[in-house]
Amino acid sequence: MQTSNERPYNTKNLKVLLLEDYSLDAKLMTKAISTEHPNWEFLHVKDQAGFEDALVNELPDIILSDYSLPQYTGMQAFLTVKELGLEIPFILVTGELPEDEAVSCIKEGVDDYVIKSSLTRLNTAIDKALSKRKEEFQRRKIALELQNSEAQLRTIFNKAGVAICEFEFTNILDIIDNRKMWQKANFKQVKELLTGAVISEANEDALKLFSAKDKSEIADSFAEFWCSDDMSPLRYTAQQISKQTDSFEEKAHFTTIDGASIFLKFTFNLINKTKGRYIVSFVDLTDVRRSEAKLTNVIERMESVVQSRTEELNNLNDELQAQARDRELINGMLRENYINMTESIIAAKRIQQLMLPPKQVIADSFSDVFIYLRPLHIVSGDFYWFYQKGSKCWIAAVDCTGHGVPGAFMSMIGSNVLNQAVMESQTESTSEILEKIDDLVIRELRQHEQGTEVSTGMDISLCSFDYSKMEMRYSGAFHQLYMMRDNELKTFRGDRFSLGGTFKHKGKSFGEHIIPIQRDDRIYMTTDGFLDQFGGPRNKKFTRKRFMELISNAQGKTMYDQEMEIKSALQDWKGAYEQIDDILVIGIQI
Repeated sequence: MQTSNERPYNTKNLKVLLLEDYSLDAKLMTKAISTEHPNWEFLHVKDQAGFEDALVNELPDIILSDYSLPQYTGMQAFLTVKELGLEIPFILVTGELPEDEAVSCIKEGVDDYVIKSSLTRLNTAIDKALSKRKEEFQRRKIALELQNSEAQLRTIFNKAGVAICEFEFTNILDIIDNRKMWQKANFKQVKELLTGAVISEANEDALKLFSAKDKSEIADSFAEFWCSDDMSPLRYTAQQISKQTDSFEEKAHFTTIDGASIFLKFTFNLINKTKGRYIVSFVDLTDVRRSEAKLTNVIERMESVVQSRTEELNNLNDELQAQARDRELINGMLRENYINMTESIIAAKRIQQLMLPPKQVIADSFSDVFIYLRPLHIVSGDFYWFYQKGSKCWIAAVDCTGHGVPGAFMSMIGSNVLNQAVMESQTESTSEILEKIDDLVIRELRQHEQGTEVSTGMDISLCSFDYSKMEMRYSGAFHQLYMMRDNELKTFRGDRFSLGGTFKHKGKSFGEHIIPIQRDDRIYMTTDGFLDQFGGPRNKKFTRKRFMELISNAQGKTMYDQEMEIKSALQDWKGAYEQIDDILVIGIQI
């Protein structure tokens, strides 16, 4: 059996997992499906243990689940499938289901629901779910190919051995609309066109060629590099951009940032018409140009020298042609590698998921719990951590500097130092643990060494629970803790500096809150991604005040329902705006 991400969706021989506590209902569903699919295999389980075992050992192609079971629900089963990262069509089959609950299930990701009194619709629902997952599989596959190919393209881009920049003309539509103008445009008009170019990438050879410190210097000065004395190459470049020519080449005089005059051959290759994005390579022909000038002077004096210089230029021309062939080879490698790279980011996601503690282990230590983690990209700089020893346990919500791949690297370092700090310190004091983590982060990132002082670090909420004393300890770095007791919300502030970074030599220390706890207390931790999310009618931040109102209004509901309400509130607030950071919210009931 293949994994969910490699599923070929061959509907001739599929394995169907039935989660149903009534054997008769399971037989009726089997009979209804077998009439159209006699070759399908059916596996019937009645409870949570059997269901989770079948997911791991059988990996079914379709899941049909009753909505209500004695000690397990269909939605809990669906969430288990999601937490395992399995993309399996999931259909609820139930005796009855209110419309609002059905809509909630569909929004959460359930493919469909079928009423047991209408099993004639079951095959139609299954075919529709299989078709939907097949389409999703193809879209993800294409997206992964593009994403990973682009990563390899960047690597080759930086090691190409020739000066290369990536431009994007943000005003491409205006350029196209004024196509006829560029044949007779003056320098000011062409300069405005070039000023609209955004340089997203520039390799080391390009920085060296234009005497720039970084790509922003090239972007800020690119319109000034061009020589206004000869308008021909300028107009030609503008005209070809307006035509969105796939590839064109020209030569022109340029002036570098330090004032040097150079003569370049440049080649524009269009890689995205919609965004007006080009890969541009530059070849420095300054020496060739000077040689041509010297050769012209010598021709006036002696024929023999003319012949010698002509042969020299011919040899140089052969070299340039060889360079052109090399560039074509590089372009071929870029295209081939762009297609072949597919696996790296997904592998990083799987590694990060393995780093996180299983949610069930955390749930076993509390009366009820939810953990809502929503990365900005595939991998996350936010992560949660848990450790238990005897009647004591520790839990943390951590926000590492950055997000995506850099944040994920920091999260792995953060998880490691948390384990090391708690196990080495042998203390109940959360403040001592944070001080230990601070030392470990500085040591791991070598932030104490000369020239390595960077602000990379972590913000954290750390709680320890001692059930023998019914006592909780809390320390935070740029985080607050929220506690609901008897419908009253209390907040506990952390310290206003991060773990690691450049504060080591400024007397940094962490405070500690020792808090008595009692049954049904509810504890909430969140990173700043939720609080800082822009949205609403005026595109403002969600803010801490709104978050406190949100959890206060959610009291009286299960932690699962609170999680759903938090997700819904975030989506309603965000609307069409982009997510700006990783998001992590943890809720615990004592």
